[in-house]
Amino acid sequence: MDYIAEQMDEHTRTIKARIVLDNAERLLKIGMFAHVKLSMQDDESSLIIPEDSLLKDGAETFVFTQVAPNTFFKQIVKTGRTFTNGIEITEGLKKNDSVALQGAFILKSEVLKDKMGAG
Repeated sequence: MDYIAEQMDEHTRTIKARIVLDNAERLLKIGMFAHVKLSMQDDESSLIIPEDSLLKDGAETFVFTQVAPNTFFKQIVKTGRTFTNGIEITEGLKKNDSVALQGAFILKSEVLKDKMGAG
C-alpha cells in the first residue's frame, strides 16, 4: 500500500488508495477499475514521525535528532508511506532516536543562515 486517503467519499462510500503492482504483462491499463481485498500484516513495525518534523532543502529530506541537551544534528532520511498520524521513515533513523518535534523550522533556519553566509 502506497497511500490511503484520509476521508471517505460520502456519496460513493469509497476511499481512494494507491497500490504498487507488478504489471510486467501489461494487463492493467490506465483508467481501469478493480475490486481489491487488502490484507494488512503487522509483521514489521514502521518508524513514523510527525509531518512537521520532516524538512526539505532542495533534494534533501532531513530531520533534526537530539544528540545532547540543546544539541541537534541534521540527519538525512528517506521517507516511505504517508499516514494520518505522520510519515514513515525508511532510512536514516533508528527506533530510539529523538527527533525535534517543535522548533524544527527554527533549527533549519539556523542551518540555512550558515549555508548562505549570513550571521
